Amino acid sequence: ITTGQPNTHVGHNPGSSYAIFAMFGLVIAVVVSGLLLANGSEAFEEVHGLLTYILLGVVVLHVVGVVIHTVRHRENIIGSMITGNKVAAPEAGIRTSSPVATIIFLSVLAFLAVGLYRNYNPTTRSTVLPVFATTLQLGESEGGDEPRGHRNRVDDDDDD
Repeated sequence: ITTGQPNTHVGHNPGSSYAIFAMFGLVIAVVVSGLLLANGSEAFEEVHGLLTYILLGVVVLHVVGVVIHTVRHRENIIGSMITGNKVAAPEAGIRTSSPVATIIFLSVLAFLAVGLYRNYNPTTRSTVLPVFATTLQLGESEGGDEPRGHRNRVDDDDDD
């Protein structure tokens, strides 16, 4: 039943929740297609680019939705994201936090960060992703190898 009053959500409203799940899924798809591309699977080049543009589109739509919601409902969503405070009924709040999930997330993040640091080779300016064993080139190599997709340009106008 519609009361004419907007529903106040302590967390994301349903539309924002869909956008968040779409962004999470798209980030995973962009990373996976990028890893496959880094391993020499050129077939994923167009898929990787397309997924990246779709992700950017969802991000833009989400930001536009936040701005529209903020203006329409006069609710400072951005401020509540920064401070963590939002005006709502106490029973609508989060009842308990999950320190176990936080510890697991931070542990996985630390494992990946330490693995990237330990696998870094300053000579080749590359590192290997832990678990995935995929080599990532960080910057251009100094050995004269050109990045994939670039070819030497031959100047046909030089007749000397």
